[in-house]
Amino acid sequence: MEVAAVPGDGEETTWLVRRRGATVGTARTRLRRGGLLLSGLDVAPADAAEALEALLVALGELGQDSLVVDVPADDRVLEAALAGRTLQLQATQMLLDLTDVPARPERVALRPMTAAEFESYRDQLITAYAQDMLDAGAFTDRDRALEASVVSTEELLPDGLESPGQHLWTAHDGEVLVGILWIAVDAPAGYIYDIEVRHDQRRRGYGREVLDAGARAAHDLGARELGLNVFGHNDGARTLYERAGYATTERTYRLAT
Repeated sequence: MEVAAVPGDGEETTWLVRRRGATVGTARTRLRRGGLLLSGLDVAPADAAEALEALLVALGELGQDSLVVDVPADDRVLEAALAGRTLQLQATQMLLDLTDVPARPERVALRPMTAAEFESYRDQLITAYAQDMLDAGAFTDRDRALEASVVSTEELLPDGLESPGQHLWTAHDGEVLVGILWIAVDAPAGYIYDIEVRHDQRRRGYGREVLDAGARAAHDLGARELGLNVFGHNDGARTLYERAGYATTERTYRLAT
């Protein structure tokens, strides 16, 4: 099996997938921050693994060193394409149905983040997000990861705490600061961009309480579902989210060419 790029000038490239000269399907790739993405694979499941291998070979010959693949839950073609491969999990997308709102946490309450708190938080956020991307394999160069983190933060929070649809809180147990939470809401969807428990307050059950407090706050803001991303190396966070009722909707892998 082989693939051949269809000439075009758009951001997405279409590849014809051929066996012995006959076209059996198509693949699509496009550039996304952090690398080249497989944006579509339209072949029979029985041909998927061979088609993906042919695409990786072609990309390697063009100088690409990796390919990112987003795999939605129950995608038979991509699951077949990846079967038997050694995979690097880069991230997992998860979703919580807010039809049943979690009970009010016993200890944790959310307070709107102050301007002074935000200035300190923003610098920490940029550094931490860049490190997460490095650990997940999305970047191998620290400067590029920091640059991408700055761009992402400026896009999402152009007006700081006043950025439309963005809600940032500090989480407290009484007067004790235990963590932070950042959720975007564009009803009926909400998305957790950051959740963190302070190092000196971990292993005390606060993570789940901050998570549940956030779900309640998102529901009150009009969200009926709440999504999040967990980086591939963070097994502990993924387990926490699963126990809180979040379901996996998509996994992202990075494949070497």
